[in-house]
Amino acid sequence: MRHIEITIPIGLGDLIYIKSAFEAIKDQFSQIKIRFGRHIINDVGRNVEYNKFLDDIGQLFFSEMPYTLDDGAYPFCAHQSIYDNYGITPQKPELAHLLCKGNSLNLDSEYIVITTKLRYFPRQTFDIRADELWSTLKSLTTKYKIVVLGEQEVDMNKEYVFHTSQHIY
Repeated sequence: MRHIEITIPIGLGDLIYIKSAFEAIKDQFSQIKIRFGRHIINDVGRNVEYNKFLDDIGQLFFSEMPYTLDDGAYPFCAHQSIYDNYGITPQKPELAHLLCKGNSLNLDSEYIVITTKLRYFPRQTFDIRADELWSTLKSLTTKYKIVVLGEQEVDMNKEYVFHTSQHIY
């Protein structure tokens, strides 16, 4: 059977989408060897404590077969390329069984969580479609509660300085 050996990005959003992508194809592979691109921690100026987060999320997302986390010298592949390289149709991540742990929000109804950070999506493109987004969110509020999940304060690390607020916001 086939196998994958890959180094992946370490952002939480990236990891969620990568896990979702691999879930769609994991039965086609006997082994999916994953290495976190930990070099990014230094490249973008993240706190070295981020390694603990990666260890924890790695255990949560990639501890069962066919996944293996290790430090192999595998090619780096962003989540967009994973979809392209393996013929995966992007889909909404269905990871509630992994991510909905801890204290409930006790909202007494279904809810949608919206994250507030966009990365590598041109701000101009977002601005053009913003009215459509807000209209869609407003229509969803008739059926769901909307939970906004965002950073307390954007840390102006090396990544933000390099890509500017036109590509990470």
